[in-house]
Amino acid sequence: MRTKELCEEISSILAVFSEKITINSKNNILDDNIFSEYYFKDILNLIYDYNLINANDEKSNATAIDLKDDNLKIYFQVTSNKSKKKIDDTIKKLKLEGEFKLYFLFLCSDASTLKRHTYDLEKQNFDPQTNILDFSKLMGKIMGCDVNKVLKIYTICKRELGLRTNADESNSNLSKLIVSLSKINKMKNRDKKISFDIEKKIDFNNLVYYKEIIKKNAYTTILVDQIYNCFDEEAKNISFCVLSNVFESYNKSIKKYNELNISKESTDFTKEDLFFEFTIDDLIRYLSAAGECESIPRDELEHCIKIIVINTFLRCEIFKSPEEYNYDTTK
Repeated sequence: MRTKELCEEISSILAVFSEKITINSKNNILDDNIFSEYYFKDILNLIYDYNLINANDEKSNATAIDLKDDNLKIYFQVTSNKSKKKIDDTIKKLKLEGEFKLYFLFLCSDASTLKRHTYDLEKQNFDPQTNILDFSKLMGKIMGCDVNKVLKIYTICKRELGLRTNADESNSNLSKLIVSLSKINKMKNRDKKISFDIEKKIDFNNLVYYKEIIKKNAYTTILVDQIYNCFDEEAKNISFCVLSNVFESYNKSIKKYNELNISKESTDFTKEDLFFEFTIDDLIRYLSAAGECESIPRDELEHCIKIIVINTFLRCEIFKSPEEYNYDTTK
């Protein structure tokens, strides 16, 4: 790959990772936050020629800092908590020695609003204009690196920050299935994407079994959106077709549930969980019958379809909206 293509790949990975961190942090899923300091230590060392080490490697639960470079007298806090309070608390806890400078790397695309505040000790050890970093700042620096550094950063991002499945193959299969689903001739007018609280919609629709599945995979919606955007820019109208067809499968799932006359005592699923399950099953059944997924392993097929349905759910195209919009999915 050329440097530009590598940078575009890195930018996409960081965008997805930022979305994942944001959603998971809201749901108190902090695994990625804990391990991020290790990955970004290597990335920061490459970008800035630091020699950062993990502070916890020398002292377990080091107070207020995650990374440090003793020679350059630099401390780093790596965090997803994008708040002034986080900075104030860190400064308060940390007893800066001599000329040590404190930096923050916020695991998000944009932390620029934090630069507008006034902080203690900023003249001595902390300048918010230069010492607050985010993914946008990192990308600007990465684009100025030589190709060898960019390639190493790309490798780290791909290996450590990408999806835990085989990302290239998974994304390729996801694109293939999106195109296949767009071929179903069931197009209807769709409402625009609606903004709402994810957990509020999940609880509003009484999704129990699928609650954690949706929350843990919510960040993948950006992957589906990127694929939709690529095709839609080519005037292929893929998103319109797929969203319409998932909506139709959802309506069929409601009808199927009513026809089966399932009692609450016969299943651990809620009625709405079964709607979700039947929607996924219906889409898989169509693709299998059409011979559109023969080369894709069954577990990968189910995973990709689940992501597509979750994306449709998060767009408020299926199930009821928690804000009581004029949108009735049962008609």
